[in-house]
Amino acid sequence: MKTVRHLVGAEAAKLLISITNVRHLYPFMGRETSLSEAAAALKLSKSHMSYWLNKLIRLELIEQTRIEKRGKHNVPLYQATADVFTVPIEHIPVEADEDILSMHTKFFDQLERKSIIRSASTNAEGWHIRFSREDKMLPQMLPSTGEMEMAKILNKWGCLSLTEEQAKSFRGELLEMLKRYAHQETTGGKEHLFRFVVVEAWLGA
Repeated sequence: MKTVRHLVGAEAAKLLISITNVRHLYPFMGRETSLSEAAAALKLSKSHMSYWLNKLIRLELIEQTRIEKRGKHNVPLYQATADVFTVPIEHIPVEADEDILSMHTKFFDQLERKSIIRSASTNAEGWHIRFSREDKMLPQMLPSTGEMEMAKILNKWGCLSLTEEQAKSFRGELLEMLKRYAHQETTGGKEHLFRFVVVEAWLGA
């Protein structure tokens, strides 16, 4: 059975909702890991990883579990103090709910933009911005041919008028598609970003 810890500390809460910072916890989740192994997994220097290791210990997110004999060295091993961490929204040190989303998605947003720009720059056909009734006048960035697949990018977003049942079905189909491709992952493939958001639009002020 998975162990769950409910955190209330502001510093720990802020770390967990930051994709940039919480990644330092990943090597210790669900297994024992040494400082060197964690540094190698995150491609960091040992001194940098040591700073984060000490911080994670201080925040009681990880703990030393034992010392393992490896050759002539006694190597401390560490592991997360739970399999799952939760933080009540009211304990997250931000002024507004929008700030929580901003902090949580900042790293991915930057990576997404950089990846799209890089792919766009390699498209010899050029790009244009399209406005149309079909797109509900939301700007769409497309290759000059109008075919997104020509640039190996799918960057489609907009707004659909759906019933509750249709929206539920839409979410379900996207989730099933994601599961299907997740099972097809291969070590010989290239990393591809994706983002699914299906939520009722709030068009008020």
